[in-house]
Amino acid sequence: MCMYFADLKEALEKHGLVDAKDKIWNMDETGLCLTAKPPKVMTRKGNVHKP
Repeated sequence: MCMYFADLKEALEKHGLVDAKDKIWNMDETGLCLTAKPPKVMTRKGNVHKP
């Protein structure tokens, strides 16, 4: 678990958020699937990005 805090500190420093506590929001990942790739995605025409 200590790697989490090291990574968090690195990310906060990288993005200039160490002293910007008003810009940090809490998020609950319930309902978010972080590993699956959806078979289809809906977007406006012309907004498709292929990695």
